[in-house]
Amino acid sequence: MSQYLILGALLSSIGLFGLLGFRALGKRLISANILASGVFIYLVSSNVGDPVPQALVLTGLVVSVSATALAVALIKLVYEQ
Repeated sequence: MSQYLILGALLSSIGLFGLLGFRALGKRLISANILASGVFIYLVSSNVGDPVPQALVLTGLVVSVSATALAVALIKLVYEQ
């Protein structure tokens, strides 16, 4: 078993625990990003040499960054009101 598979599973479980355990929106956003990073690491390390999962991870990273920017803007609006 690769070390990266273990790292991906560990990051995914930490992110899931934080997502379910915290009530603060900022902490939940960070936990969701940790969860996504763990899934991306797991996907890349489990399919070495196959270009399709690597392309999906690149697309997922772009979507994750844009969703995080949108979530930060929405959290800022919630805390200002």
